[in-house]
Amino acid sequence: MEEDWWSKFYVSMEDKDPKFPWGTNEDRLNIYGCELEAVPEFEGLQDFCQTFPLSKPGRAPEPVGSFKGLFRIYPVPQEGGAAPAPRCFQRLPPRQPQPCLLRVYVVRAFDLSPRDVTGLSDRYVRVALGKKTLGQRDQYVPNTLEPVFGSAGPACWRDQLCPSRALELLAGTRGLPGPRFSRGGTALSLSGQRFELRHLAGPPPAATRRAPRERLALHVLNLCELFPEHLETRGLQSRAQPGLEQGKVQMWVDIFPTSLGPPRPPVNIDPHKAKGVTRPCPLLRYELRCVVWNVGDMDPGDINLLGQRMSDIYVSGWLDGLSEQQQHTDIHYRSLNGRGAFNWRFVFPFEFLAAEKLCAIRRKEHVWSLDEMLLKVLPKLILQVWDNDKFKVDDLLGILELELTQLPHPACSARLCRATLQDLPWFSWAWLSLPRFFWAQLSRAWLSLARFSWLWLPLAWLSRCWCRALARQRSPLNLFRRRRARGWWPCTVHKDGGQWLLGKLELSLELLSAQEAEERPVGKGREEPKKHPTLPEPRHPKSSFLWLTSPLSLVRHGVRWHYLLWLGLGLAALLLLLLLHSFFPGTLKVKVADPRQLLPAKEQPGTKPPLTER
Repeated sequence: MEEDWWSKFYVSMEDKDPKFPWGTNEDRLNIYGCELEAVPEFEGLQDFCQTFPLSKPGRAPEPVGSFKGLFRIYPVPQEGGAAPAPRCFQRLPPRQPQPCLLRVYVVRAFDLSPRDVTGLSDRYVRVALGKKTLGQRDQYVPNTLEPVFGSAGPACWRDQLCPSRALELLAGTRGLPGPRFSRGGTALSLSGQRFELRHLAGPPPAATRRAPRERLALHVLNLCELFPEHLETRGLQSRAQPGLEQGKVQMWVDIFPTSLGPPRPPVNIDPHKAKGVTRPCPLLRYELRCVVWNVGDMDPGDINLLGQRMSDIYVSGWLDGLSEQQQHTDIHYRSLNGRGAFNWRFVFPFEFLAAEKLCAIRRKEHVWSLDEMLLKVLPKLILQVWDNDKFKVDDLLGILELELTQLPHPACSARLCRATLQDLPWFSWAWLSLPRFFWAQLSRAWLSLARFSWLWLPLAWLSRCWCRALARQRSPLNLFRRRRARGWWPCTVHKDGGQWLLGKLELSLELLSAQEAEERPVGKGREEPKKHPTLPEPRHPKSSFLWLTSPLSLVRHGVRWHYLLWLGLGLAALLLLLLLHSFFPGTLKVKVADPRQLLPAKEQPGTKPPLTER
């Protein structure tokens, strides 16, 4: 399949990944974020000559122009028969002006200032050189501040000379002997160095895939510090506001002297695609499947008539910018502990720009709008946990935002799901991910060290710091490469300068291309087909029901019968005492005896002992 120029452009903007199919260095463009003359290695686009300012002599030198030239001092050989040093000026360019063919490729623009009332603009390109102007007003990109003027075109060798011929001319310009190729073109010798084709890594580029000789010559040209295949970024200026940048444009320019012969066909980056050629489309279609399994540790938002804290929990979700695709789970009624089980699937189709890592949304701003506008937003999944209320507005219990390209690592259990990394326990994922053999060895080591408390405590502190440091070093997941993720994510809120935990969500995320989604269809919610993965009915406790439809169940599960039992026993005892008092009033009377009457007569105070006869 013929390589597409836009594929090279997207690969150049992507992170270098060894698993990426287009990830060779020869298939990449050098994208500069400034003008070519501002790149340090190009030294202001100076050629073999230098520019010196000219000024009038006097007390106050006045600049009158510039002198372009080059001064070189060559050593004179000591011996008479010695060869002189190689001269720098071997082939000087002609003095007369040379006719050239100029090709300007305008790829895209961004950071443009708006011109319409809506905050957007209909942009088109117009290029002028001398008396010639190109560009039509009707070829505009509507309703955008980041127009893309090219779409797809085959990548090909566009120079007038083949790589081997260009290498011969470059060697002659620098005073070197021409390159010498082997018979099969698999080896090359130049200036005392030998290059072999088998030492080149990666598949050959599309421009030289059928010619080993040309591929090897192109590799040597890339080592000669010439201008590589590039894309420069230039600022846009306005005559009405000089000095104030109006945006940026990415482009490149090709200059072909007619003295070297006719140039090759231009690179086709026209929006129209060639018929019969299948090329990768820059706008990719995906389908995100999110399964909400469980909700945990949510703060109950209501208090029922019996004084119980409870919530009727449900989860809603959508992709950022696609609020019309918002979906809801069913309701987990009467959650008394902040937990809920759903086993509910969300399905979100969307379009994605792989180069910019943004979602593309096409919509008309108004009904009467003629053209659609293109919005670019981050691929972000938004999930909200709500408390369902019948007679007032629902209460928001927690929110979770997951960026698909920067997805935080989920926790394997709800117990390890924390708001921040500082809240992780010392036995976090770094320990739990070890095999059983190492677990046994670590357990024996800890038991042996338990006798030495002065050594055990510092080691425990160091292990906790080590686990947290490893957790911080874990780079976020890219779901477009990982494709699947499952675990617990925390619902947090930023308050008082920190992250506060509001609850936890157990999710299963899966990202599929449009073709894969057609091959593995699934239903929304718990509708058929329930595969990939299979969604059983959630296990709700018996106390989870809608009280309006089951009043008897409310009496059975809503009343705290163990409290009523003790209350009934207390009332029964009190009633029994009252009945005894009403029917047998004497039984409840208590006679209080005088303690003095209980003492013997001789021990009573104030009495004299009896007289005895002698």
